[in-house]
Amino acid sequence: MPFDDTVTLRRLLNHTSGVPSYTSLKDYLPTVCENPSVPWTHNKVAELTCTGKLDFEPGEGWSYSNTGYMLLYEVIEAATSKSFAQALEDNVFSVLDLQNTYVAHDVDTKGVLTPGYCRYLNSEQIMENVIPPYHPDWCATGLIASTPEEVVKFFDGFFSGKLLVSKQLEQMLTLVPTGTREPWYKKPCYGLGIMADPESKHGEKYGHGGDGPGYNLWAMHIPNFHGRKLTLAVFCNTSIIEHPYAMVNDLLRVLEAA
Repeated sequence: MPFDDTVTLRRLLNHTSGVPSYTSLKDYLPTVCENPSVPWTHNKVAELTCTGKLDFEPGEGWSYSNTGYMLLYEVIEAATSKSFAQALEDNVFSVLDLQNTYVAHDVDTKGVLTPGYCRYLNSEQIMENVIPPYHPDWCATGLIASTPEEVVKFFDGFFSGKLLVSKQLEQMLTLVPTGTREPWYKKPCYGLGIMADPESKHGEKYGHGGDGPGYNLWAMHIPNFHGRKLTLAVFCNTSIIEHPYAMVNDLLRVLEAA
């Protein structure tokens, strides 16, 4: 890749690398809609985004880059000599006994997944189940299929030290301000692969969302929610404008009142 040494793994992880995101390319969504079953390869994504031209000097800004995480996917495969899917199975899923969590590389033809619905993958704007037409490899960062229960189990295991030693966890939770305006965050920050709000009304709050055709989700962990730890995951099986933050806040209010 034609990037210099200032594009580091840490900066890829916390989105301060300046590497342009392929999902921001003007041709990305139109191409997905036109050919939902034929995803871009990693080489194609690299050809379009890894030209050496950055959005900003590394370390001098913040912008969410899916391309950066695709590059980390490649690093994992090179470092482990395993496929991305196998590396996660061996080092994460099996360690936490996540039996319904896997990296999806094929269309679900067996009907295992809950159908997800959106309007923008067809020219008539008809609400449709996206599983038959949409290939998961359009998510070049690696699309993981799971359940709310197992996502909660992942976050709980992660913060309980079952995946990382304390110094690694400390590094991961070293935050940089994003400089963005977020209505659901008092102080938007990002660690190594995790979103955070260290000044939320509930104190430190960590989490991450994901969305794509037919699905939108949010998962979060609060270390001290009225004297106890709390992990919460909300899955929506339809495309919505933003992550389900309002629903999460509604659930937090209900739990506060319980």
